[in-house]
Amino acid sequence: MKVSKFIERFALLLIFTVGLFGLSSCLDEIDFASAGTINEAIAIQGKVVKANPSYISVTIRGVFNFTDVPRLLDARLVTVEDESGNTVELPTGADGIFYLEVPDNDPNFKIDYGKSYKINVATFDNRNYSSSFEELLPAPVIEGLTAERTQIESVDLNGNTKLFNQLTYGISTPLKPEASSENARLLWEFTTTYQFTDSPEAYGARACRPTSIDAEAKTCYISSSPLSNYVSINGPELSVDRIDNFEALNTGISSIYSQGLYLTVSQQSLTQTAYDYWTQVGNVVARTGNLFQAPAGKVITNIANTDDPKEDVFGYFYATEETIRRVYVSPSLADNPPLPCPAPPSEGGLAPNDCCNCSSVAKSTTVRPVWWIN
Repeated sequence: MKVSKFIERFALLLIFTVGLFGLSSCLDEIDFASAGTINEAIAIQGKVVKANPSYISVTIRGVFNFTDVPRLLDARLVTVEDESGNTVELPTGADGIFYLEVPDNDPNFKIDYGKSYKINVATFDNRNYSSSFEELLPAPVIEGLTAERTQIESVDLNGNTKLFNQLTYGISTPLKPEASSENARLLWEFTTTYQFTDSPEAYGARACRPTSIDAEAKTCYISSSPLSNYVSINGPELSVDRIDNFEALNTGISSIYSQGLYLTVSQQSLTQTAYDYWTQVGNVVARTGNLFQAPAGKVITNIANTDDPKEDVFGYFYATEETIRRVYVSPSLADNPPLPCPAPPSEGGLAPNDCCNCSSVAKSTTVRPVWWIN
C-alpha cells in the first residue's frame, strides 16, 4: 500500500527502533497535521525488560523537518527510575543507542513484576525529557512457533492470476500468565537471523575495491527485521484463554533463506496505554489516503519535555516481561532459493559489498549464535 513520505519515515522511525508530560497520568497526542512545522523533533523509544538476563534498551533519534531519514542522537544523560526513587544510569554503546543488562541480584535496582519505571533524558542542548511510570506486568510463555511454506494469489497488470510462495509463521500461546486470572495484552516482535557466505575470491580485489575484503570466503550471521515486525494482541477482549497456530507473520521468499534462517519471536506484556500506542503505530503504518484524516493521524506518547510541555515528542517508554521462542527455516522448506553470491557485478564492474565482505552488513557477526543448532 502506498503511503506518504512523511508517514513512511515516521513509521520506520517507530518500528525499527526498539514515551506524558512530567508526572501527569494523561497521554499526549502527536498531531501529524501540524508536524510538518516542526524544525527539530526528538523520538525516544525504550523499554525495561524482565528476561534472562533482564535489560534496559533505549534508542534516541532526531527528526529534522521530516525530510530526511531520522538519525541517531547522543544524550548527555539517560537514567531509568522506579517508583521508589531508585535510579540507574545507562551507558552509551553507540551514539543514540543505550543498553544495560541488570542482574537479578543487583542490590540497587530491581526489575520485577508489579514495579513501575520511567525514563529521564538530558540532551547536550539542555533539554530534559521524562516519561510517565509504566507498570511491569507478567507475560505468558510461548508454547509453539511453526513455519510452513504457503502460497498466495496475485493478479498482474494483464489480469492474470499467479501463485507465489511465502513463509507463514504460526504462534501458539496461553493468553493468561501463570498465577494470573486475566488475559494479557501482548506484543510480538520479530527478528530474522540468516546465514550468509560471501565470495570475495569470485570477484577479486578490483571488483571489491570499495570494501575491505579477506582472502577467503567467510560465513556471517545477519540479523534484521521483517517489514511488518510486530503484532499486538488485546487478550482481555478475546473470549478464549489461549490461541493455537495463530498466523502472526507472512514473508516473501528471497535469498536470505538460501542457507537457513531463524525467526525469533519476543512475546511481551503491555499495559493498556502501551497497547494503545502500538495499535496506533500499526494504524499509521497501514493507513492510506489523506495525511490529515482523523483520528488515524494521531499517535499517543508518554514522554514530554519537562521544561516545555508544548514541544512535540515522539516515541514511548514501557516496562515488560519478555519470553522468547525461535523456529528454524531450512533452505528446502523455503523451496531452495538461489544463493545471493556470487552475483553479477554492477555496470561499473563493482561487486556487491556484502558478497565481498559480509561483515560490512549492519548487524552481522562471524560468531555463530549459541542457539544456532542446524
